[in-house]
Amino acid sequence: MLKYFRNPEIKELTFKFSIIFILFAILTTIFIKGELNKLNKDYINQNTLIVGNILSKHPELEEEIILSLKSNEDARYNEEKNYKIGKNILEKYSYDENLDIYKNPVLKNFSINFIYRTIIYFGLAIFIIYIIIYD
Repeated sequence: MLKYFRNPEIKELTFKFSIIFILFAILTTIFIKGELNKLNKDYINQNTLIVGNILSKHPELEEEIILSLKSNEDARYNEEKNYKIGKNILEKYSYDENLDIYKNPVLKNFSINFIYRTIIYFGLAIFIIYIIIYD
């Protein structure tokens, strides 16, 4: 195997592929982290709207609602009980774990943008790889 690396063209090509792979891995990690941050913001905005709608009519529920948004051991019992109630109500409207992504507004917008950005990202990456290898 090492005899192939005596050839300067193979050394250069291997070096270029290694650099490209490392850069691609770093850029992919940054890209995915950015997309996850966008999804997190969308999720927080959706929860903010729900909390605002509930608290505008029932401000006395503020502490209980905020506890359900946090990971808090004291709220476990109420979370399980309220989760079952919420699940039963949402199932009446077909809003459950089987809901298609395109029917969930937050995920629909996120997934469409994510797919477009991914196509552009990989297209640019392939173009850059082509330029580096065949320069």
